[in-house]
Amino acid sequence: GASLMALGRPAEAQTAFLEAVKLSGRDGDYLAMYAESLIRANNGQINAIARGALTEAAQTESIDPRIQYYLGLGDIQDGNYPAAIDRWVVLANNAPADAGWLPMVVSRIQDAALAQGIDIDGRLHVKPSPPMMAGPSEDDVKAAEEMTPQERQEMIASMVNNLAERLEAEPENPEGWARLIRAYSVIGDMDAAQAAYTRATTQFADRSELVTRFTKLADELGLSTN
Repeated sequence: GASLMALGRPAEAQTAFLEAVKLSGRDGDYLAMYAESLIRANNGQINAIARGALTEAAQTESIDPRIQYYLGLGDIQDGNYPAAIDRWVVLANNAPADAGWLPMVVSRIQDAALAQGIDIDGRLHVKPSPPMMAGPSEDDVKAAEEMTPQERQEMIASMVNNLAERLEAEPENPEGWARLIRAYSVIGDMDAAQAAYTRATTQFADRSELVTRFTKLADELGLSTN
């Protein structure tokens, strides 16, 4: 199931995740994965089946952040912004400081509060997380200057691969996906750039502003957006 999701094939992943739910005795983590596959296959819309799976998952011991995130998204789709903000504030305040998805949740909270004029002053207790892919240090620059062109290329490829691996583990990071798409283009791997673009637009299918941003970037880089 996870492999199919990574390939941008959530509809096919549903069967695998549903089987995992049954075999695991309806484990909360698998329920969350199943719900996510339903949501992504439905262009970000949370239908009754997905909501039911999420509600059931919320009653388990699972701490998978997707549970409260998507329940909050369902609240937004129902027009219940205060409920969504309440869920997401608790989720954000209890998140690890380095969680890759945390900036996205904070952004969602701020957007929802602004849209509805809801005061969230003092409710968020989140420290800024470090950038997902820091720039090179002075020592890195010096080391790169002493490398052969091939060694330098290998170092860059390694950095890009590390970013790709981190995004697979924590995909809720739009800045990271934009960086990865551009990075693949820089090193000349246009097939990988195309795949990253497809993955990013699937991951954030429910956020039109991000899809537009990724599409604009793809156009700039000469990627297919069809």
